[in-house]
Amino acid sequence: PGQDLQGVQGLYSKQDLDKAIHHQVKSFASIYLENNKGKFITHKLPIQAQFSSINQILIDDYDKDGNLDAVIAGNLYVSEVETPRNDASFGYYLKGDGKGQFTAIPPSKSGLYIKGDTKDMVEIKIGNKKYIIAAKNDDYLQFIKIKPL
Repeated sequence: PGQDLQGVQGLYSKQDLDKAIHHQVKSFASIYLENNKGKFITHKLPIQAQFSSINQILIDDYDKDGNLDAVIAGNLYVSEVETPRNDASFGYYLKGDGKGQFTAIPPSKSGLYIKGDTKDMVEIKIGNKKYIIAAKNDDYLQFIKIKPL
């Protein structure tokens, strides 16, 4: 009581921290890697892809313009006590320009809205209609009908 907790040092003893594995992270950015003849080039995804953790990325030409697009979803509701919950994503449609850049299309325009602790997504085809199924932790499956914009 009355003790000021200063980061991780306030949660764990010095002995525990001294024997813990220590890792360094240079970036938490959501990216994609381009394979350019065996040399990998890092490309950051748009700022909207940085709002929360991403657990699945689907790639397809969703708007039928000849360029690959991406659908992302994620979040992380259950985490360690010292880590806040990642819950700022509602999924995003990222429109590709065919040159390796993506533009985030807002849900009000794309119609894509995937709320929850999304763990996985998959595309399926029923008849001649395509759907995305989003699987969420402690929630129902969400079916999203894919319609070109």
